[in-house]
Amino acid sequence: MSGDYFWVNNPDYRIFRPEDPNNPEWCLVAHPFIEWGDNLLERLKQDPIPGKIGFAKWKLLDRYARLYFKTSDEHRPETNQGRHHCLHEAMLTIWQKLEDVEIQSRIPELEPPQLQILSHPAYPVIEGESGPPVEEVSGVVVGHEEPDPDQPDEDE
Repeated sequence: MSGDYFWVNNPDYRIFRPEDPNNPEWCLVAHPFIEWGDNLLERLKQDPIPGKIGFAKWKLLDRYARLYFKTSDEHRPETNQGRHHCLHEAMLTIWQKLEDVEIQSRIPELEPPQLQILSHPAYPVIEGESGPPVEEVSGVVVGHEEPDPDQPDEDE
């Protein structure tokens, strides 16, 4: 075996290393964006409900837009003939991770309803004497009056 075999086939000494899609090397502009996205994902995984996932997606797009307009032309794909599109790739990477969290999360609308048992009544119970009937207090006659057989009819 010759010494050339070691230098040619050793991945540490190649001029162009193949990029690992699971662990790409991010530039100085995209690296903080990726770290921010990872932090967002960790916080979201604690309680991944649809409303929070939607809010996280909105924050991701908002953050991307802010970074996009603050960065130099070198990091924008439309201004450098697509040679370097770090922010866009970082945004798509974080978006895909958010989609994965959304797919794995529970769907509240499909969960069985939770029963709540109250230890105390929801309204106060007043104990004591019962007051006059409701008809006397409100002046409303419930039903219809029947003539009293002991009283003479007014028409007579």
